[in-house]
Amino acid sequence: MMTRGIQPRSTTETLDIRPARSSQRKDPAGGTAAIALISVCLGFFVIQLDVTIVNVALPAIQREVGGSLAGLQWVIDAYTLALASIMLTAGSTADRIGARKVFAGGLMAFAADSAACAAAPSLGVLIAARAVQGLGASALLPCSLALLVHSSPTRGRGPVRSACGARWAHWA
Repeated sequence: MMTRGIQPRSTTETLDIRPARSSQRKDPAGGTAAIALISVCLGFFVIQLDVTIVNVALPAIQREVGGSLAGLQWVIDAYTLALASIMLTAGSTADRIGARKVFAGGLMAFAADSAACAAAPSLGVLIAARAVQGLGASALLPCSLALLVHSSPTRGRGPVRSACGARWAHWA
């Protein structure tokens, strides 16, 4: 029931619900959404590439550093075990201190331990370096989708997730 002299207020007067122009969108990651998509997809690609390269290089690893079949299995298993066991903790840490910081730390750890794996003089050192490399990879993986969601505009999240999911499925 309306009383005389009081008009209902339009919601468009108090809230601007129009979508922002692309030039007005703020990217919380500090860059464009395309750069975030490329960097996150490349980070995921490096993780998958590392698994494939080590499987292909096992005969060369055995020639260079020696070791039995069980030792070569540990080269692969140390990485996989560290990756799988720490991934949930890395995701929780990313929720607390920020996905960007955890992703950057994981990327630096992964790169440093890749160099340590390349310079490993023995099978034991290689297995230890692969385990620490798996820890770095476990920080990259859960942060990937979180960074994509936060870097893309609200209306473009569905296509960004679909595009990245298709690339991840292709690489896996």
